[in-house]
Amino acid sequence: MKIFILFFIVFPLSAATQKFYPVNEVPIELSYLIDSIQDHKYNDEKSEQFVDLIRRLDFIIPHLTKEEMFFLSKSEIYFNILRKNRKGHVIEEDFFSKDTLDTLEKLIEKNSQTFSTYTLWLSKALLSDLKILFESNLFPVYKGLIQDSLPLKSSKMRVFDTKMKMLIPWFKKYTTLSPQELELEIKEIQFEQLSAIVKTGEKLLRFSRFKKLGPIPKDYILKAFTLEKKKAILKEEVNEENLIENLPIPDTPKVEVRKAKNWVPKDLFPQPDPNYKTPEQLPKPVEDWIEEI
Repeated sequence: MKIFILFFIVFPLSAATQKFYPVNEVPIELSYLIDSIQDHKYNDEKSEQFVDLIRRLDFIIPHLTKEEMFFLSKSEIYFNILRKNRKGHVIEEDFFSKDTLDTLEKLIEKNSQTFSTYTLWLSKALLSDLKILFESNLFPVYKGLIQDSLPLKSSKMRVFDTKMKMLIPWFKKYTTLSPQELELEIKEIQFEQLSAIVKTGEKLLRFSRFKKLGPIPKDYILKAFTLEKKKAILKEEVNEENLIENLPIPDTPKVEVRKAKNWVPKDLFPQPDPNYKTPEQLPKPVEDWIEEI
């Protein structure tokens, strides 16, 4: 049996039907992501792509600090979620009612056994962030400005607006799609998230450590992941995290025009060159520009 498992770990491309679990502690969002991807059915090509991403991730994890791994996972997963379908959504007036949070909370409770671990985590994170925004001192002012179609002049209001527009598309998906449709919608971005984590991690090592890891050996044995569930550190309870509360969201950039103080050109009135001589004959003009038309 040990030889059989070792065969799959050493040659993971053949392990498309196997399931990978983290051996050591990894960011909970990454655990949910990897677990959820493996719950979906993919064709052979997609399955091989997934296994390749796991091998590459396993290969770089030992070279990253715990802090780097956590930041990398959270930033790539969160921003990949939030930048999807962000533009073109109008904030409808009924969105500002108290029923918004109640509707989402009841929906999560109703589908808690139906949602995948990842989709359940995302729904709780979404609810947590919306609660923070709705309970903010800025919310009544923002609500009034939006309802009266007035411009958002302050930096705080623009950042608040950015946060709202990041969350609204996902709120609409959760409240309008069936659990099955929602899972398919989320499935589309999960490969992108895992791929972004791997690629960013590889770039981080290449450009910050100047570390050339080279190709993964053919006989490489996985260290950070295993095929045995009993070794995995996966929490059964889905934590309620925040998607945007702790993310650095910048204000709309402004172009700053700096005025030079007391600047005077060096040669305001240049003196003529005493050695300059006027040419006796000027060159003839060339009128071949018509041929270029």
